[in-house]
Amino acid sequence: MGNILTRIFQTWVPLPEHFIAAKGDGQQQEHDEPDGFKLSMNSNSGISWILKNILNEPLIALPEERIACFKPAADVKEHATFYLNKYGENSRERRGLPVIISCNIGKQNYVLKVKNNSISVEECHLPQIIDTKTSGLIFYVQQYSEGKEYILFESSLIKGSYLAWNSEKTLILKTKVGIDETTSFLLIEKNHKSY
Repeated sequence: MGNILTRIFQTWVPLPEHFIAAKGDGQQQEHDEPDGFKLSMNSNSGISWILKNILNEPLIALPEERIACFKPAADVKEHATFYLNKYGENSRERRGLPVIISCNIGKQNYVLKVKNNSISVEECHLPQIIDTKTSGLIFYVQQYSEGKEYILFESSLIKGSYLAWNSEKTLILKTKVGIDETTSFLLIEKNHKSY
């Protein structure tokens, strides 16, 4: 596994069988739900990423249109920095590293979300706890192929469906069959600065 993937996975620790959830009043309660997700203590460790496709074009978020799309690097001046917010998972099934993909634009936090079998960019604070075994916010980071730096993002909500891009280079959800380069992403580490 390459250096970038090693950095993503190195701080991930699966959750124990039962984990503690904060109730609305701030008190702690034992959580007996067999499946769920909890935001990792060092969720993104301040690391920001540029996600690129195989054409070396960066992904950008356009919240006013509720989409994310790839643009030629010369056309990109902002909205291209993303965070992979790591979550621990309380599940026996391990499909990869659970993350929420987010970005900050202005003073707002946005996430990529599976909605109606498509991808939407929505304003959202990162939840500390997700009490369900699937979520439209959670994607599993997986290796694209052995020895390659490219990765896949599988939807936790729709098993076997992955982030991909269409002919307009807009982010979509797609069922992956065999080798499909539209589902592969390259992560470029970016210094934590305004973009």
